[in-house]
Parts: sequence; C-alpha cells; structure tokens
Amino acid sequence: MEKKNRNRDAVSTIYRRFTDSTRRALRWPRSYRLTFTFDEQGLRMVRRTPRLQSAPPSDALDQTPKPNAIVAEIRSPQGVAIYRKRLHDPIPQDAEVFDKQGIPTRVKAVRSKGTFSVIVPNVHGSDFVVIDAGQDVVLAQSAFAERESGAGRWVLLQERLKGGQHGR
Repeated sequence: MEKKNRNRDAVSTIYRRFTDSTRRALRWPRSYRLTFTFDEQGLRMVRRTPRLQSAPPSDALDQTPKPNAIVAEIRSPQGVAIYRKRLHDPIPQDAEVFDKQGIPTRVKAVRSKGTFSVIVPNVHGSDFVVIDAGQDVVLAQSAFAERESGAGRWVLLQERLKGGQHGR
C-alpha cells in the first residue's frame, strides 16, 4: 500500500510540472511549431503548437529569396514580411537511392501526400503565415499544377495566425 502511494505521488509531481510548463507556453509562447499537410487538395495548416523555446533566427528580409526556394514568412497585417525561413524540401519531388556499389543517386519520386513543420517566433504584429515558392520550383503534385507561367514568387498558402481554427 505504501509503495502504491509513493508511485501515485511521483506521477502527481511529474504531472504538475508538465502542466505548469504547458500553461506558461500557452500563455506566453516564445514560438510556435506550425504543422502543414499536403495532398491532392493542396496545402493547409493543421496545427499550431505553442513552445517555450525561441525560434531560429530569420533569414535576411532585405533580400529576395532565391528562385529555387520555398520559404515560410510571417507577415504583418499590411503584408510586410517580419520573419522568413527557407524550407528544405518540404514537398519532396525525388528520393535518394543507392546502386549495387552503394553510390547514391536522386530519382524522381513524387509523394502524393505528406507533412512538414516550421518553427516561427511569436512576434508582436504578426498576422498571417505565407508559404511561397520561387519561379524555378517545380511541384508535380496535382494540387500545385495550377500556376501562372512566367510569374515570380508563387503563393502556396496564406493563412491567418489569429482567430479561426488555429487562432490565439
């Protein structure tokens, strides 16, 4: 009986610590993990998780992203980028395979659905997140086939950070 109570007290203490840090993260998050999913219907944000840790530093805001880059931006209500992060292959178009000698090569392997996430800061004045691709990015998924030829940056998703399903 005594051992059972000791275990219950230990679990209770762990639970209290977890909920205290969770409460702090919910009240004053330093950053968010934004989780996105893509499929034949397109790209959408499915979750916004508050975090106590800081986000990685922003990429340069005074430079235009490279034409072969997909980036996530946090923008103000006026549409001005206040945070930018280049995403490394969020919507994969190929895979690495090895030949009989163990030499890696890239082959076309388009995924019809998948998930990726990006960590962004909780910045005062942030209004929405934008995921966009450069003019040299080629996405074979049918949901991304509609695109104006010769256009500059290509907006894959624009969603509000406040209000709505994932709102504060």
